[in-house]
Amino acid sequence: MVDACGRHGVVLMEAFMWRHQPRVSHARTMLATGQLGDLRLVKMDFSFDIDRNDWRLDPRRGGGALYDLGCYGINAARLFTGAEPVEVLARSRPYQTGVDMTLSMLLRFPNDALALLDGSFECPYRNRIEIVGTKGALELPAGVLPEPETELVYRHGERVETIHFAASDQYVGEIECFAASVAAGRLLEPAENGLANMQVLDAVRQAISERAAG
Repeated sequence: MVDACGRHGVVLMEAFMWRHQPRVSHARTMLATGQLGDLRLVKMDFSFDIDRNDWRLDPRRGGGALYDLGCYGINAARLFTGAEPVEVLARSRPYQTGVDMTLSMLLRFPNDALALLDGSFECPYRNRIEIVGTKGALELPAGVLPEPETELVYRHGERVETIHFAASDQYVGEIECFAASVAAGRLLEPAENGLANMQVLDAVRQAISERAAG
């Protein structure tokens, strides 16, 4: 898809709506200006208990917790580190159909920041992102599916601050970014075409397969 769109001058954007929430931009600015110190950890927990007849448990249809949930944690780690992982470790618990039902991942990035990520189709609902530096930490409550009026929780020293954001629809922001990208003839921040994210997903699947084979 990337090659075809590139050959024909078509803008390709993956629908990671969570990138287009104003608090994500604010979190990246806090990172860039050193308010969190040196980045050490990106963490994401994402789970819910799925109906056992759901199509996402069918391996023939691209099922599994990695593709449906883990992709968000990988995307968050790549966005906040501004880099691609240099080492990938992963483990999973398969369902009877063969898809990954629960998985955990450890990604290491070039600046030695680590990402600790999990996804599950058999645990209670959890959806939270945390960015941890040497001077402070940011929590994004409700992770990739926040309420329109949302917040960041900023922990530094003994202080805990809650930074509030006015109502904003991240899906509208996503569409606006895509429209602006089409007008510009190129993909604009904070969007991406998805290829790099899929390459990490492939590396995670490979790590899981190698562990299972061993």
